[in-house]
Amino acid sequence: MSEIEAKVRITAENDTAGGLTRRQMKRPNRRGRLNRRLPMYAADCRLSLSKSRQDFQNGIQYDPSELQNLATISEAAFRKIGAAGKKMFEETRTPLESLKAQLETVNQVMTAGGVDAETAARKVKQLEAAFNASGLPC
Repeated sequence: MSEIEAKVRITAENDTAGGLTRRQMKRPNRRGRLNRRLPMYAADCRLSLSKSRQDFQNGIQYDPSELQNLATISEAAFRKIGAAGKKMFEETRTPLESLKAQLETVNQVMTAGGVDAETAARKVKQLEAAFNASGLPC
C-alpha cells in the first residue's frame, strides 16, 4: 500500500483530514468518490468470489454413474466400429494372406499347448489342400 493510500484510508476510517497535504485537501471530491466507491467495489469482489465458489461446487458435483454410462456407450460404439473394421479387413484379404493368418493361428495354438504337433500338421495339410483346390490367384 502506498503512502497516499494509507493516508486516505486513515482519513476515511477516522473521518478526519489529518495526514493529507493542502493539495490533496483541495480535491475533496476524489476522496468522497473513493469513499463512496470502496464499499461498492468490496461488494462486487464478494459477489464474484461467491459466484466462483458456486461455480466450483457445481463443477465438482457430478453423478459418477453418468460417466459410467458414457464409458459404456463409448465402449460399445468402439467395439462395433472395431468389429466392422475387422470384418472388412478379413473380407479384403487375398487367399495367400488368409492362408498365412490361419497358419499363424495353428502355430500359436500348438506353441501354447492347445494341440499336439500331429494335429497341427493335419490342420496345415487341410489348409494347404483347400488353398490349392481353390485355384485362386495369390
